Amino acid sequence: MHTNSLSAFASLPLAKREHEVIAAIEALGRPATDRQIARKMGSEDPNRSRPRITHLLQLGILREAGHEKENGRTVRVVELTDESAWKLVP
Repeated sequence: MHTNSLSAFASLPLAKREHEVIAAIEALGRPATDRQIARKMGSEDPNRSRPRITHLLQLGILREAGHEKENGRTVRVVELTDESAWKLVP
């Protein structure tokens, strides 16, 4: 990723829960569903993480990495676009 992009990422004003989503994905060490991320954040309710995941997708910080079956439904799987960029975010 370009140095200017890393600087721009580092200056984004992210909410606390958005940082928690990023930390959960990093802790899982692999792409994850909304529910898996919510569980890693200590909740069984994917609605705790879903709005933040959607916002991070819109910002280009996360990307959809595919889909998988979960509870009989096809759900999205997301991943960080560049994990090294988040080392700069406080």
